[in-house]
Amino acid sequence: MSRFLLAVQLGSVLCCLSVPVLPAQEHNPQLQDRFIHGVKQSWEKLQHISFRARCTYTGSDSASGKVETREYEIGIRGPNGLQTGVRDGVSFVQARNDAYAFMLHRSAAGTSLQFVERIGVDASIDARIAAIEEQPRAMALAAYYLWTEPLAHVLRRDAFEIERVHALRTEDHEFVRVEFNYAIDDPSQKVHDRFSDGYLVCDPARHWIVNEYGATFLNLNDNATGLLRTVLEHGDAIGEMPVATRISQSMVRRDVNHTSESVITLEVIDRDLREEELYLSHYGLPEPDFGRSWFRTWGWYLIVGIACIAIGVILIRRGQVAR
Repeated sequence: MSRFLLAVQLGSVLCCLSVPVLPAQEHNPQLQDRFIHGVKQSWEKLQHISFRARCTYTGSDSASGKVETREYEIGIRGPNGLQTGVRDGVSFVQARNDAYAFMLHRSAAGTSLQFVERIGVDASIDARIAAIEEQPRAMALAAYYLWTEPLAHVLRRDAFEIERVHALRTEDHEFVRVEFNYAIDDPSQKVHDRFSDGYLVCDPARHWIVNEYGATFLNLNDNATGLLRTVLEHGDAIGEMPVATRISQSMVRRDVNHTSESVITLEVIDRDLREEELYLSHYGLPEPDFGRSWFRTWGWYLIVGIACIAIGVILIRRGQVAR
């Protein structure tokens, strides 16, 4: 699935609103340096933030005419976190701590462990865990993201090209507008997107939170073209870091008559996520023992199996000799 389609699930209603035409302003290299440094500092501070939010997603699609609504609770504790909700009628908990990630299904009959994976041992497993975490984290920390990627990570990519940075002044405030192009090529995930005429608007006075961004897109997989736009509203800060309370996004395709819109609202329900909620023991299950050798269990089955085969061969040979 392309990155812009993933973005639609994060996002917004305001496709009909026109973007104001801005007078041309010169690129400001010093302001660009401030922007890059400020975004990096904000991301470092987010590694220590902790909170829990109730998220309500509402999305519509012109092709089906259906409106979909989902509710989740998302917890952030630095680089770790959890998500709880109901998916396909099943209550679930998925979480990550410093040592491992897991998913549970919960029902009246009890709690069942769907998977538990150790972190930092296998790069392919780490990548799958990161993909599972991508969307809930992007919703909870949307003020610091560009679609489903942390803005601080995007700025380090060679494919992200800043064209112009300049101040955007209102009567009582100064924002920063960044214009960019972004070409994404990720054969492993079959993502081949081109974002052109991209822009984002940040607030340097509030830790460079993103207020709005958009772009023209081209998906090279199916030649889909169109426009994306996201608008964010921000509430109180957690610690010193503001959190987006409403994320609105639209996708309007130009190649076909198709529009997707979505809105996510976030309500902070706890200003701290307890660390114990990220561990299996909190849900009445034993902690995994990754240090235990697999040989202790399966090795003995293997030995017994080999012994049975050997005894069988011996008995067969004895029978042949007796005859």
